[in-house]
Amino acid sequence: MRVFCRAEPGMKFSFGVTSIQGLDGIVGINRLIDWTVPHHFTLSLVIENDLSTKLAIALDGETVAKVSLPYPLFVANDPVQYESYQNRSHEDSQAGLDLALIEVAMFGKKLPVKERAQMFLYFENYRIKEDLRCVYFTKGQYGYAAPGTNDMRMTNSPVMWSVGKLLKGEFPKSKDGSV
Repeated sequence: MRVFCRAEPGMKFSFGVTSIQGLDGIVGINRLIDWTVPHHFTLSLVIENDLSTKLAIALDGETVAKVSLPYPLFVANDPVQYESYQNRSHEDSQAGLDLALIEVAMFGKKLPVKERAQMFLYFENYRIKEDLRCVYFTKGQYGYAAPGTNDMRMTNSPVMWSVGKLLKGEFPKSKDGSV
């Protein structure tokens, strides 16, 4: 069982799952994304009453990719039960990007429309804060949480950094002095 999101070649963003039954589903954004500004992504998996599955990606409140599958993709709805990586693949320890994460949240239920709108507005207002901080990863830096814990351990020293500085093109220096 696995839930993942990734940047594929050409920086195309995708989201997918491998279910308890070993079935796969994946959906990807098939358009250009301006990666120089912060974005709010909503990734959703919904099993409908007829046991079909809908996977969707919303980018800044707009649904930009969706797929319907005729079978259910059952996954655990408790994110703490997963082995979790940020900026690294379970299969490929060399995978990763220069990446800034402001906040990651997971919910084990389908949020009603009003709550989804409130969540989007919260993040829209949050990301324009002058003192907003993020975790800045470079390739080879990642976060890891073992199953059964929500304690994300950071590897190879990613740093807390100012989103405002990133937007101005100011990046943290690595230990060897390079950018």
